[in-house]
Amino acid sequence: MILQALIVFSLGLGVTTALALLPRLITARAWLSLPLAAGALALTAWLASLILGDAGVARDDTIVIAVLALLMRALQRRWSWIGTQLFVTVALTSLTYLVYAATLTYAAGLSALVIAASTVLLLLEIAALAL
Repeated sequence: MILQALIVFSLGLGVTTALALLPRLITARAWLSLPLAAGALALTAWLASLILGDAGVARDDTIVIAVLALLMRALQRRWSWIGTQLFVTVALTSLTYLVYAATLTYAAGLSALVIAASTVLLLLEIAALAL
């Protein structure tokens, strides 16, 4: 379940980043950027359903991105739709990755030495993401 969410959020991040790299789209008005952001989410859901083989999970996780992007846009009205969606997908992907890495570290029944080393690595990853 966590891995599936990580895949969907990573796809959303990739598609939104590709869209944000188009010239002047990151600062475009809502009439242009909102339909393109929605299209990026639709493409994310379609790609995720192909990769995961489960359209329901792909749809649900894509809806999470859309709802959080709408909430963030309401809080940050000066941001563009593409910029807001990019921020949300980066945050979701990062947090989901940390949860996935922690799950692999602590739920796999590893030896104490491996758990200690993985914990150090996880702390370094948290520090890197905080930058």
